[in-house]
Amino acid sequence: MDQGINIVEAPDSGKKRIGFLCLPGLETFIKPIAAWFCDSYNIRTYYGNNINDAISIIDWADLIWLEFCNELVIELTNRVPQLKDKKVIVRLHSYEALSGYVPAVNWSVVDEILFVAEHIKKMTISQFPKLGDFVEMHVVPNGV
Repeated sequence: MDQGINIVEAPDSGKKRIGFLCLPGLETFIKPIAAWFCDSYNIRTYYGNNINDAISIIDWADLIWLEFCNELVIELTNRVPQLKDKKVIVRLHSYEALSGYVPAVNWSVVDEILFVAEHIKKMTISQFPKLGDFVEMHVVPNGV
């Protein structure tokens, strides 16, 4: 079930715009992150799987945060050319590293990948050694 688009925009229209996208049911981790950013940025979140709704967020935002490196990220990076003109961050948790999703992502439109733990980063790189050729890699543990 689509959760719809949530908009949190400050009156200062000069603020940068961040779009947070995530499949429905997986937004638990991203909700507090998006809430933290809303003091300094205009925020739109979309927790759904309708490609047109996701594209509306992508078109609006300066920075795209894709939570979980799963089917949504594969579809968006391979089907939405607007991403190449945006700053794109993908946050990868453990299940995606184990599922084989990483090689199916079009990494040429992604700027940075955030891993939730060092061992997840190592596991992902062992499966896709060229990942570092495409993106900056960072480890930001859950809870930070």
